[in-house]
Amino acid sequence: MSQYRRYSSSDRLKAVDFSLVESARRVIEGALSVVPGQKVLLVADEARIDLGNALLDACQQRNADATLLVLEYLQPRPHAALHPTIEQHLAQVEASVFIAGFVEGEAQMRREFVGCTTSYQVRHAHMVGVSRRAMLSGLSTDPRRIATVASSVRGVLRPQSVFRVRSVTGTDLEVVCDPRHRWAEHSGIIRRGMWENLPTGELMTTPGNVHGVFVCDAAMSEGFGSREGLLKDKPVTLEIRDGYVRDVQCSQGSLEREVRAWLLGGRFFDRVGIISLGINIGISSPIGEVICDQNIPGLHMSLGATYAEETRADWDADGQLLLTAHHQDVDLDGRPLIRSGRYLNVR
Repeated sequence: MSQYRRYSSSDRLKAVDFSLVESARRVIEGALSVVPGQKVLLVADEARIDLGNALLDACQQRNADATLLVLEYLQPRPHAALHPTIEQHLAQVEASVFIAGFVEGEAQMRREFVGCTTSYQVRHAHMVGVSRRAMLSGLSTDPRRIATVASSVRGVLRPQSVFRVRSVTGTDLEVVCDPRHRWAEHSGIIRRGMWENLPTGELMTTPGNVHGVFVCDAAMSEGFGSREGLLKDKPVTLEIRDGYVRDVQCSQGSLEREVRAWLLGGRFFDRVGIISLGINIGISSPIGEVICDQNIPGLHMSLGATYAEETRADWDADGQLLLTAHHQDVDLDGRPLIRSGRYLNVR
């Protein structure tokens, strides 16, 4: 079977899932700013050919010159290294999208892909593990609108801001910012030579101190998080003192044990490395997929890695556990910022 996918207008109409059209447009036009005549490379796996077709259609509707490559048609998976055909195309395009599932043994290939997009100054959307549901939920708002929300929130942040977070499920948390640490923005607008994970929509930093209770009732990362999905009926409660997790509770004993084991898996794995404000106002409810739920309006956190190159934190870890929540009330410096998962007074 050919490794390429190109369609006539009639073939394209048969192949495209029209419920994905708007989400695909937000990737191609909103995030990547593709204009007529530009060359675009789309790389998908067999399980996401419908998503690839929607992206291809969005390119063609934009009168861009797009090519869709399917990983399994290039060679059997896993791909230990970047296939030469992909690199050849990356050297000739202005924008690219990688949309495929996590497969063991392909981390190096993905690193090489991203490295090539940087070297060739390509605008790249990285959509690893994105499902149809995540694409529909996480890309329901134009990235430019998300960037506007980010600007509004950044306008009221101070170097030593204090967040107070509460929820009906039991979150009662205080977060103190560190003026030495930088806020990094991921709004989904991708510039030349840059790349972004999509869907996105967050402001993140490494906190100075975290104290209280955080209830993870949306999604979490790692294999056990992916397996369990939405945690609404089995939330994981973490007691945090001075930035470190001191206790974990969950009604599902096996999940509690897996989280506890993860915390013992490496240096600083039990320390809050990142707090993030979800700013994707198009997401109203969690879907149980962390790649989407981490962008829900509210305050989320991750243990371990600090992304020091972005936050300028003076410590780091070689693992990360993402913990997300929903329907929170968040105060910033004593004033309401979010109520029931909705931002107040943003432009």
